[in-house]
Amino acid sequence: KSVMTGRAILIGGIVTVGSACALWGQVVRQHPANIQRNPRAISGVAAGPMLIDTSAPILNLLGRAEEGIARDDWKLAIDSLQRVIEDPEGALVEREDHATESSALFESARRQATRRLSTLPPEGLAAYRIIYDGKAKGLLDRAREAHDLESLRNVVERFLLTTWGDDACDLLASWELDAGHPGRALALLSTLRELVPDSDVPD
Repeated sequence: KSVMTGRAILIGGIVTVGSACALWGQVVRQHPANIQRNPRAISGVAAGPMLIDTSAPILNLLGRAEEGIARDDWKLAIDSLQRVIEDPEGALVEREDHATESSALFESARRQATRRLSTLPPEGLAAYRIIYDGKAKGLLDRAREAHDLESLRNVVERFLLTTWGDDACDLLASWELDAGHPGRALALLSTLRELVPDSDVPD
């Protein structure tokens, strides 16, 4: 397979596709916009193997992030990962740690980039928070004051690894519970526990 050229990847076997919640499904379904742009993603479903087109720009950004991390260039690493997180199109990327000869597991590029941020050494994570903490705090305060669920979700999507990301995620889970969506709340809190290693939200 050639992932860097954006060509389709042929999955031999079954690809499990689901969604724990709109934000952070462990395995995400392809968004309708992506399916319309890639008819091949539909055509292979009934026959067994599925074709999934990867995004060359997203893979390039993930590669640049790894280059930055390798040489402690936090600006390059952080900028690249944040651009993946804020990509409006959305994309699916393969999880190498779950790949086998007969099947492959895909997840959202946003989740993968967020996970990579969470594994940065302390100095890298500190650099990220210096850059984005102020913006995240302002957005969180406005969302809380207006009780704006969509604005709060935006903070969680974009800035989960900031100092204020875990507070935003905890609050969003509470609001989802109030709205009668316990599954979404559980998915948010599970993601928080997995991806924010220094969260002070009680287990």
